[in-house]
Order: sequence, then structure tokens, then C-alpha cells
Amino acid sequence: MLFACISGPTLADVERQMEETRGYADAFEFRLDRWNTIDPIELAALLEIAELPVLFTIRSKKQGGAFAESDSDLYALLNQAAAIGPDYLDIEFGTPITIISQLLLDYPDVKIIYSYHDFHSMPKSLDDLLASMMTVPADGYKIAVPAANASDALTMLAFVQRHAKQGVALSGLCMGEYGLPTRVLGPVVGSFADFAVGHESEKTAPGQLTLHELQHIYHYKDLNPQTKVYALLGGIVVQSPSHLTHNQVFTQLSYNGVYIKIAVHDLELEGFMQLVRELPFAGFSVTVPLKEEILLDLDAVSEEVEKIGASNTLVKKDEAFTGYNTDGKGALDALEEVIPVQGKQMVVLGAGGASRAVVFEAVKRGAAVTILNRTLARAEQLATEFQAKAGLLEDLQDIGPYDILVNTTSVGMLPEIDAMPIACQDLIAGAVVMDIITKPRETKLLKEALKKQCKVIYGQEMFARQAAQQFALWSDGQLDKKRVYQIIKDVLEASL
Repeated sequence: MLFACISGPTLADVERQMEETRGYADAFEFRLDRWNTIDPIELAALLEIAELPVLFTIRSKKQGGAFAESDSDLYALLNQAAAIGPDYLDIEFGTPITIISQLLLDYPDVKIIYSYHDFHSMPKSLDDLLASMMTVPADGYKIAVPAANASDALTMLAFVQRHAKQGVALSGLCMGEYGLPTRVLGPVVGSFADFAVGHESEKTAPGQLTLHELQHIYHYKDLNPQTKVYALLGGIVVQSPSHLTHNQVFTQLSYNGVYIKIAVHDLELEGFMQLVRELPFAGFSVTVPLKEEILLDLDAVSEEVEKIGASNTLVKKDEAFTGYNTDGKGALDALEEVIPVQGKQMVVLGAGGASRAVVFEAVKRGAAVTILNRTLARAEQLATEFQAKAGLLEDLQDIGPYDILVNTTSVGMLPEIDAMPIACQDLIAGAVVMDIITKPRETKLLKEALKKQCKVIYGQEMFARQAAQQFALWSDGQLDKKRVYQIIKDVLEASL
């Protein structure tokens, strides 16, 4: 059940928020603690026009709400609210059992959601907390706590899934930047309730999504326990448009899947990959800085990954994760739409996971490759593996003319930092210059290349091509690569 949070604070705001969210939500949560006034007559009138189930919530300040009066005032208001006859009533963890018992006795038709909120830390044991909560009879239990990392969010999802299978009506949400998986995947793991708002300005908890985002990006109402979950894993995921592109592929091709982005620290990777095995994840995209580190946590890798030493695509089959790499083919296919690489002089900037894939594929197709990196030893190691040359980024002016320049570093990813990995004067007029960064579309490197009449290739081309190959792997060939490529291209052109 998806609740639209109606936070007011004025009666006019309440009526507007109800109208704006009615088509998205299954029910309304009236956040009475945030309203300017609570008039029983007005509340009763709102229930009459709601046309959806209504939950009354009066959240105290100690559990992150706006109600600042005494506990006795809160309990008195709860009683008044219950008397109006909502479908659901939120009762906070710690409310005396005598108060709860009287409410149950006096208002047997009102369903109780017993909730626990802590905005500061995640409990040491979610199971112990739930066991304590379940000593209070309720129609549903809600736990909302912050996630310190991606593993906390997956721990919450696995916890909800486990208890949902046992028949417990449980909603488990993580707040903050790492909590998105718990906000989106409720219907997949069996959560009984999720909460969202109509507009950004109306959020009642950190990390809360809007109803528009849930439906138009993640097609929330189509999600179910059979939905296959895919995700982007990496240290820097905020810039990626993959949640927009990939979910559109699933929607337009009627594939029961959903795609999210998860920021994962490399130090938590091992534990994280153990957690994903408990959940309905069917595949992953992998970005910096995890493309090499992820190999240690896989059950198998493709022959190409074995040679490249990096993976950007994981596929789950028979409970095992196999690593593949579509980066190199995606980049070189994009390049060869413009220029055949055989016999050409190619310079690759960077020596990370993406660079390994690009260099491997470029050498395979007959290019003469030079790898330039901020750290010489890393460039030399990669060059030795793939029969290429190596140098420092500042050596570009000394290596002679090149036909193709490919940037695989992250320099230029942040538009507020006006930077490029090489000096402007080292760009050769008329060369082909490719930047694999997707967002922003036009990095400073590409802007300067255009000034020198270079032929530029935007990162979206590589992104769309490598992603189309990912979808083919994830769907075991069910999804046509050409159709996927075109959908992704169309979304990118509309959004970037």
C-alpha cells in the first residue's frame, strides 16, 4: 500500500495535496503533527471526500515529528483523532500499553500501525526490535531508521522480506542518501506500506521520494514479488542517467524488471555482495571504482573478463553471479561508427577498469595504443598486459601525432569543476576525441576538441551500446539489442 503524505500545513494545502496525489497513491497519510490546526469537524469532512483509506499520524519530536507538546497531550489527541474514524491510526513505539489497549477497546474498527522512528542510528538488531514491537497487537508494524551505507539498506530489505514470508505486515524504511532501495523495492520484498510525497518541498523524512518519481521512473505500481531487480554499483553513481534509461527499457519492452542506483564503498563490497544473494537481484552494472575489486566476490567470469581484469556487468543465474564486460565493445563500436581503428594511433587517458576494457578491445581490433595515466606505474602495468605503450598524462605532447583520443578518467564528470585531463594545446586538430563520461554531455575536453575542429564522440554513444549488450545478457537474449539501444538513446537525448 502506497501512502501519500499529506503534511499541510493549512487546510487549503491539505486539499490541494490530496487532489495532486490522488491518482498516484493507494491511501493518504494525514500528518496531523504538521498541520496548523486540527479541527475535528474539518477532519471528518476530509474523510468524507478522501475516497481512499486514511491514516492519521501525530509524530512526536522525539521520533522525528513536529508535535512538541507533552506525552499526555499526544495521547489525548490520539484519542480524539481515533474517535473521528480514520481507517488507520499510527501509534508510536513506547506508547504505554494501557493507552493502546484502551484505543483498541474503544475503536475496534480503526486499524493500528505501530511505528518506530529513529533519525540517528540503526538498531543493533532489527529482529530484536520487531520482537519487542510485536508484543503490542497491531495491524501493521513500521520501522524507519537511517542507513549509514548501502549494506544497511540491503539489511533492511532482507529483514522485511524474511518477515513478510512469515506473514508479518511489516514496513521497513531507511532514511538518508543510502535508503533509496528501501523506498523503491517495497512491493518486491513484500513490504505492507510505503510512503511518498507530492513535491520535494513536502518531504517528511530524509531520502523520501516523490510519488511522481516512484511511478514515472520506477513504475512502482507494476512492481511485485516476481520483479527482477537490477542496479548500478559504484562509488560515484549520482551522475549516471541509468535509472532513467534502464527503467524505460523495462517499461517499453514489457519486461518485469526495475533498476536502481546504489552507492557502494569498496570496503563494504564483500559483505554487500553476500547480502544481495538474499534478495531478488538478477544483475548489476558496475562502475568506478569497483570494476576490478568486484571480481573477488564473483562465482565466475567470462573469458574476456579474465583477460581484461575488470567487469562492468554481473548476471545472476542458478544463484551464481558471473562477471562480463561490455565497456570495450561499447566504446569501440561507437568509435568505429566514425573511424576504423585498425592501424590507427590511439591514446587512452586513464588506467582504471574502463580503460582496461577499452585498451583490450582496441588492441584486439588492430589499433596501436598508448596509455597515459596520472600514475606511471599503473599505466606501465596495463601496457605490459596488452602490448601497448605507457606514459604520464603530461607526456601527451611528446608521444607524436595520434588519430584517436579516448578519455576514461573521471575528470570532467563534475561540471562545477572546470577541468580536463590534459592541456588544451595537446589536442590535435582533426583528431577523433571521445569522452566516456555520460553526464555532463559536453565535458570541457569535448568543448575544447570542438574548437579545434575535432570529430567528437559523446559518452552517451558508448553508454547506450554497452548497456544494450548488458540487457541482452540479463535477459538471456530476450531483449533485442537494437531496440534497447534506440530506447536508451531517445531517453538520453530527452534528458541530458
